Amino acid sequence: TTDSGGIATTSASTANGTAGVYNVDITVSGVPGSSAFTLTNYAVYVDPVNGNDGNTCITALASCRTINAAITKSSNGTTIYLSEGIHTSTSSFVATINKNVVFIGGWSNSFTTQTGQTILDGQNTRGGIRVNPGITTTLSNIIVQNGNTSLGAGVYNEGTLTLENTTLQKGYTDQGAGI
Repeated sequence: TTDSGGIATTSASTANGTAGVYNVDITVSGVPGSSAFTLTNYAVYVDPVNGNDGNTCITALASCRTINAAITKSSNGTTIYLSEGIHTSTSSFVATINKNVVFIGGWSNSFTTQTGQTILDGQNTRGGIRVNPGITTTLSNIIVQNGNTSLGAGVYNEGTLTLENTTLQKGYTDQGAGI
C-alpha cells in the first residue's frame, strides 16, 4: 500500500517461495539512495517421532511433533513438510487448518528425500483434517485414515482444498466419511 506521501508498506512479502534468508536491496527510480533489509521465507517441518512442539520447527533438526503445532507456528504462504510415518493428535482433528498453507508429505526423517506418503490417523476417535472457512490449502502425498466425527470424518472442508496424490480411507461418520 502506498500512502499520500508516497511511502509504500507491506505486512508480508515472500522472496521466491523457497525457504531461506535473503538480503534485499531496494532502489526506486528517481529517488536517491536505497534501502536494505533481510527477508526470511519459512518452511516448517513436522516429524511425529523425533519432533518437539517446543522447537522453532523451521529446520529439519528442530521439527515440530504435531501438525497443529506447525500450523500455529506458520504464517500464510508457509509450506509445511511432513515426514513419513503416522501423525496423530489429541485435538478434535489431526489437523485444523486455519491459515493458507501447503502440506507436502512423504519426506524422510532427515527431510532430504521424498520417499513415500505421510499418514494422518484419526485413530477412530477424531477427524482427519478440518479446513476452516476462507482458507486455501493444498495436501500432497498424504493418506488420511480412521477419521471419526459427526461430519467430514476424513476431511471437513469449509475452505478451498486441493488434493494431490492424497488418499482418504476408512472414515466413519453419519455424513461425509471422505469429504
